[in-house]
Amino acid sequence: MGLVLKRLEQAAMLIAMVSITLIMLIVSFDAILRYVFNAPLQWSYELVGYYLMVVGIYFALSGTFTSGDHVNITLVRDMLPKRFLAWIDVVWCLVSAGIFALLTLGTWRNVADAWTHNEFIPGYISWPSWLSHLWIPLGAALLVVRLLYHVVILATRGHDDDVEDHGEPME
Repeated sequence: MGLVLKRLEQAAMLIAMVSITLIMLIVSFDAILRYVFNAPLQWSYELVGYYLMVVGIYFALSGTFTSGDHVNITLVRDMLPKRFLAWIDVVWCLVSAGIFALLTLGTWRNVADAWTHNEFIPGYISWPSWLSHLWIPLGAALLVVRLLYHVVILATRGHDDDVEDHGEPME
């Protein structure tokens, strides 16, 4: 399970990186066309805002948790005993998994509704709305699986070697 999850996170992070790179290239190209040639890309705003940005954010969630790169407040945490920290992590991961499970279910309903009603995003190109919503439940579901797996590992072993300790100093 751990290896499969790690591979899924790596694939999702690669897709997120490609998405962010495409955002940079499209926005730069659009700016050059807009200000040098007075001919902007008509479709860039919708593609970047509704698709690539969503992929870049939600596909990076689980990998960011695993690498310990999310926002941490460690003032009190550093003073607590390690065994107690593992149980605090279990509680917070369960709470987070519940919240992201609700996000997954709610946004999956949005995907299904947009698909059923054949919704499109208005703009220069009529992009399908369901495709914009699809990345949110996929990324959130991957994070839920990671959080629950992390809870199981913490509860059985006391430490999860696959997840970087939170709040480690930057290199």
